[in-house]
Amino acid sequence: LRLVNPSDVSAVVRELDNFCQTTRAIQSNLAKNLSYIPEVKEEKKETGLFSKVRNFGHSVRGLYNAATAYRLEDNSTYIKLLTDTFEASFFFDTWISRYENSNHHHVMANLERVHDFYQTVILNFVLRDMSVLLERYMRKCRESFLNVFPS
Repeated sequence: LRLVNPSDVSAVVRELDNFCQTTRAIQSNLAKNLSYIPEVKEEKKETGLFSKVRNFGHSVRGLYNAATAYRLEDNSTYIKLLTDTFEASFFFDTWISRYENSNHHHVMANLERVHDFYQTVILNFVLRDMSVLLERYMRKCRESFLNVFPS
């Protein structure tokens, strides 16, 4: 998607439609197996899309910074995958800024769908994983501490 010229609206619409179709399928499959991933919502016909997706890139950047702050040696591949995913997503913020005041409501609706996917699937998944990793790290620290200072 980031290789699509944002000035070519028909290409943007086509690629976003394909991407949104893929995200719906992914979310639907994950929702069947993971209780914390919600089912795909029905499409909404609203006009207040702009404020909801504004600063999407900033929220992704914040999570990216949080994810890279917790690097653990044995999780470097996972962290690299997260880093690559978030870095590849930064262009959405530029697209939102470009289209939010235009008459391309279909593009903004698709960008809202991308936002929802990141929020309900990607970020939910990552935050759960980070919680598990942090718990594991704390358990190892506690065990090390108890080995050094037995009671």
